[in-house]
Amino acid sequence: MDETDTMSLFRRRQPATKGRPDYRLKLERADPTARDTIDTPTVAPADSTYSLVIGSLSRHPEAEGVAFQAVVVGMLQMLSNIEHHECQAAEAALSLAQKEKLAHMADTVRATAQALREAIRSKGAHMLDLTPSAAPSAMKETAWWFALVEAMEVVEESLTWTKSLVAGRPRGSAVRTLGDVIARLMRAHHTALLEEAKHWLDYE
Repeated sequence: MDETDTMSLFRRRQPATKGRPDYRLKLERADPTARDTIDTPTVAPADSTYSLVIGSLSRHPEAEGVAFQAVVVGMLQMLSNIEHHECQAAEAALSLAQKEKLAHMADTVRATAQALREAIRSKGAHMLDLTPSAAPSAMKETAWWFALVEAMEVVEESLTWTKSLVAGRPRGSAVRTLGDVIARLMRAHHTALLEEAKHWLDYE
């Protein structure tokens, strides 16, 4: 797959999350999402596509700039938090199928974060040195439902943060496209987590 084919996977639209729903009360209603300014595809791309697109963007002339590097550093910390909560949900899973699904999702986040690390240049490395790491909570949630809800909330908050981070950036710019890529990953993961929550409630 060449860079043009890879980038073409990220041109379709899909609604994105808005707000923090009360899952226990609202899961049976319409999907608690609303359209925002970040483009997201109807079907999530293959896991490796996220890393491939980030690799393509890292070769863009804008990748050396402060704006792009700042976004890379911010998103790297955000993905670390998402990975932490998805791993917690995997550990608390009630079945082997759930555990494998969530572990695979965490692996995808980890691989995407690695692609972001490889996109860091000297300016980004300096920012990373100056930015304190967002240490995950020491408290470990072992109850399946609560671990799952925490993971969904982290993904939703990250979607909102990503939207604000790239707001105002021109469509087609490297920074905006990077935001779109990360938003697509989070949308795919939010959908998967929501499906698990609905399945849990159906059989509770």
